[in-house]
Amino acid sequence: MREVTLNAYARQDLPFEKLVEALRPERGLSRSPIFQVMFVLQNVQTAPKEALEIPGLTLRPLEVDLATTKFDLTLVITETEQGLSGTFEYSTDLFDASTIARMVRHFQTLLAGIAADANRPILDLAL
Repeated sequence: MREVTLNAYARQDLPFEKLVEALRPERGLSRSPIFQVMFVLQNVQTAPKEALEIPGLTLRPLEVDLATTKFDLTLVITETEQGLSGTFEYSTDLFDASTIARMVRHFQTLLAGIAADANRPILDLAL
């Protein structure tokens, strides 16, 4: 797994258009050509916490409530001083709130199982 991850990092500068060209996936305007589900881990070291001061200018993070989603499903996990915080962004054409709530409960159960026994194979963990 470590080798796969290192190989992925070594090739991270490949332009997205080149990847699409090489893979030649079935295209459609209603979805991303390569993937429809995204996982984002935002750690504290890369996320600005406070306003950035430049002479004559102040920049600060701004939360934006988007009315649309880029992908069918996105899970963003953010590292905070209180622990991890998660947000699901999803297509309401594909999922309803109760489905996402059920998915959150399954994910919490999975994480609790991992925390209880980190050496347990993922196939043996409960959802």
